Amino acid sequence: MTRIVYVEVLDERLRLKQRVRLDRLPAVIGRGYDSDVILDDPYVSPAHLRIMVDENGTLLAEDLQSLNGVHEASRTGAVARLELRSGTRLGVGRTTLRFFDPEHPVAATLADARTRGGERRQLFSTRISVALTLVALALFIVLAFLGNSEKAGFTQSVTAGLLIISGLAVWAGCWSLANRLVSHRFNFTLHLGITATAAIVLIIASHLSQWLDFLIPAADGFPVIDASVGLIVFGGALYGHLLLVTSLAHRVLWRSTVAVTGAIVGLIVLSVYATDDPSVSQLPFSSTLKPLHPRLVRTISLDEFTDAASVLKERADEVALEK
Repeated sequence: MTRIVYVEVLDERLRLKQRVRLDRLPAVIGRGYDSDVILDDPYVSPAHLRIMVDENGTLLAEDLQSLNGVHEASRTGAVARLELRSGTRLGVGRTTLRFFDPEHPVAATLADARTRGGERRQLFSTRISVALTLVALALFIVLAFLGNSEKAGFTQSVTAGLLIISGLAVWAGCWSLANRLVSHRFNFTLHLGITATAAIVLIIASHLSQWLDFLIPAADGFPVIDASVGLIVFGGALYGHLLLVTSLAHRVLWRSTVAVTGAIVGLIVLSVYATDDPSVSQLPFSSTLKPLHPRLVRTISLDEFTDAASVLKERADEVALEK
């Protein structure tokens, strides 16, 4: 009888291995080479079951006296004959079969953000991610070197920079594992690029806020701006990670990002409110001195300093005598 049936072959983890179209019935499913659907499963008999249509037009699965039997997903025990409907699942050996009619509805098509728009393709490229990671490493090394006053400062600075990058790599690795579980791809380099970008922006914003706080001491809103920039960067990085891990629509991703960021803001506000003690007085001026780093300032020897001080003393004595 002419009837089209689609058979999906699933593995033990219910992942699709094969999809076969049956144009003619009856059809035999088994491990033998004369079967219409050949299963690579040692627990399946050479001719395990037959798919056929009875005189009433009902689609049936019939066990061909197989060794391990035919099992329906919603029942316990083997069955000799079973009516098949679109979406029915059968267990044969250690393989799961799923049957569909051609008219069976499918899920809506998902928009792949990684293939839509040239800007996105450039943003999530491996080369740019590697370049951003190297820029972050160089920035960490420079900052550690400027803050180190020892002779072996450069070696220690490189070690410190590598340790920080290793921490970022661990964070990116966690997202890569989630990426692997969801979409069967690691995308480690891309996740590391997102993390490095967030670190670069946070460092630049932090130092810029400190300098502005030093240059404009009357303004007291820089800590709030700094915290706001941190939350925005965190939200952007979270959105980038989710965009790689899932295939959800952008609207859903933005809502999830805003929800998580809002929850973090709420926890921070509650923490600050809980630790705020009105009995403790604070100075109204909270700016800290932000001079140039000593490594960036030209230094002189002790003898040069002594000579310069002597010249300055002589000039001061001359001015005093004139008055």
